[in-house]
Amino acid sequence: AHCNTLQHAATSMFCLAAGSESLSTVCSKVAERMSDALLPRTTFVFALFGCATSAGQLALLSLLTYYSRLFGREIFGRINCAVYLPSLPIVLLQGRLDSLCDRRYSSATAFNFRIIPSFLIIIATLLALPFIPDLECALLACAASIGISTGVVFGSFYQLLTFVSAEEQKKNTAYFAFGYQGSGVIVFLLSLLAFDGHESVPTREGLEQFFVSVALVPALALVLFVSLTASNTYRDSARQRDDVSFGDSFQNVADYNTPLLTPLLPEEEG
Repeated sequence: AHCNTLQHAATSMFCLAAGSESLSTVCSKVAERMSDALLPRTTFVFALFGCATSAGQLALLSLLTYYSRLFGREIFGRINCAVYLPSLPIVLLQGRLDSLCDRRYSSATAFNFRIIPSFLIIIATLLALPFIPDLECALLACAASIGISTGVVFGSFYQLLTFVSAEEQKKNTAYFAFGYQGSGVIVFLLSLLAFDGHESVPTREGLEQFFVSVALVPALALVLFVSLTASNTYRDSARQRDDVSFGDSFQNVADYNTPLLTPLLPEEEG
């Protein structure tokens, strides 16, 4: 028995030493397997993307009555301006700058850079909202952060819908819009659970539960997006988009066979 134990330990160590893979390779393979399961259900995935895009701003606006008690009725217009006004210049900037970034860094990398950090900002802001001081400027800064990130994600997904699963573009676009508009139902149900039937003055614990539960929606969407970008279908579609849109002017020599998860992980040394 002792010999068997030693043999098992030696075999395990040999396997670890000889067959170990880098963290990025392992995570990429996991993401590829997840993407294979997601692709047949892209309509559901895009509905979740739409829901996650608007959930943050709707969660903040659903508490306008509470914030009006803290800061006065004037906060109603100020929060709406902070949430929605940044979206207008974002759309204009995306129309001008996105094609330049796509040409220089490839569509795959550019969409990765725009969507992933924006989702992370939305998640971080939602998690911070219950703990911000009772200062109007802090609240408006969080509202503007969510508004800007929402605008980036919204515009990026509508561009992404034009080349991912092109044969189902209309259906995916419809489901994304459905999720974007229907996220209010999710936010409403989460508020009922957190505030015990919409109490007028929520407690700190209720605010924490509400914003954390809402933050789980974009967090799940972020995981699914990273998994989706690992699929061959996504990478091939992005490459075809670059070939058609930019042709010989495409400046970036990208390895489209590398999942988009890889640049986010440390490279193996040596």
